[in-house]
Amino acid sequence: MGVRADQRLRHTRSVIQAVLARQVMAVANQHLLDELATVLARPKFRRWIALADAVASVEALGREADLPPEPGAVPQRVRDPDDDDLVALGDAAEAVIVTGDADLLEADLATSDHSSRATRSTGLDISGHTPSGTT
Repeated sequence: MGVRADQRLRHTRSVIQAVLARQVMAVANQHLLDELATVLARPKFRRWIALADAVASVEALGREADLPPEPGAVPQRVRDPDDDDLVALGDAAEAVIVTGDADLLEADLATSDHSSRATRSTGLDISGHTPSGTT
């Protein structure tokens, strides 16, 4: 559990750093930010990140992210229905979902009607990307 959690936290940290450096644009909603804050507040993560740093990271992400309105009712598209809001958000933003979640990675999200797709957090390649509104 320790190595796996450490790797996931390292990938989460690299995504947040890329957002703060404006190398990529994050798209989130308040529900996702609240979920990230709840997860990072768990005592098992104190080994890798101080609570104050976790809170500051989520707050910074919230300031930098594009926060569109919450989606309304969404169809079930993945095995875990809790992930359907995330998929709907990705569709609306035509975004890549960066995740380690097997349900999202195994789902066929790229269809003619929906544009989001999922990629492993370890596979994030930010080279050549610029945030919306910049060149």
